[in-house]
Amino acid sequence: MRYEFLSNYELFSFKVLSVGYSDDIEITQAKCSRDQFIIHYVTNGEGYYNEHLIKQNQGFIIPPNYYADYHANKNKKWTFFWVILTSSSYQGIKKLFKIDENYIFSYGFKDVIESFGKRITKETLKGYFDYDVWEIFTSIVNEHIKENQINKPNGSKYAKYAKSYFDVNYYKQIKISSLCKLLNVSQPYLYREFKNEYGISLKEYLNAIKIKHAKQLLLTSDLNISQIAESVGYDDVLAFSAFFKKNTKLSPTQFKKLSSKK
Repeated sequence: MRYEFLSNYELFSFKVLSVGYSDDIEITQAKCSRDQFIIHYVTNGEGYYNEHLIKQNQGFIIPPNYYADYHANKNKKWTFFWVILTSSSYQGIKKLFKIDENYIFSYGFKDVIESFGKRITKETLKGYFDYDVWEIFTSIVNEHIKENQINKPNGSKYAKYAKSYFDVNYYKQIKISSLCKLLNVSQPYLYREFKNEYGISLKEYLNAIKIKHAKQLLLTSDLNISQIAESVGYDDVLAFSAFFKKNTKLSPTQFKKLSSKK
């Protein structure tokens, strides 16, 4: 059978379209290429993804617009849990997951995934809400974060996660306090670890990322200043202009004019 929750929920840079579970061999095989991308967690049995053997406690990702051929082993019928996200979420997932060159990964929380499969199987006919999908996907993301933390050296794991978080979410209004809450660490601790790892402060790095992308948009796009401000997390164009001038000594307009003359 196939069971699925649909959604239009967005978590950080991840926009989830659906989560589901299936043990139907006719459903769990396909040749496809699509704009969205899919994460599969194999919970039992085994199968093949583009001729690569996939067993339980492994998973595979089908990137956007990527040709995929996957099917169950006829003698070891598989079951799996899937998450479908928009293509814009792909870079964030790549940073979070430890996928190899064949888009395959391992995971150590099979019991968690199976519990979601049972929940979806039980509740599909009762109705559901975006909250259900939010809760499930948030839990999965947290499990991957936990595994990454276990596998990283203690001195740098939080700093590296913070850097990845900034790289992916620079276009949003980021609160470092919220990031610390997500990581369950204090602000002084994260500030110290980040400075030790990269030689600059959290704020300096975040500002540098925003300035870098703002400059790229000023030089290569037709967006107006207000639109560029929104693209790097500023709702107020005056606040963005002040931020840009503080970090570059030029207003956005001055920077664009001077660069166009070179």
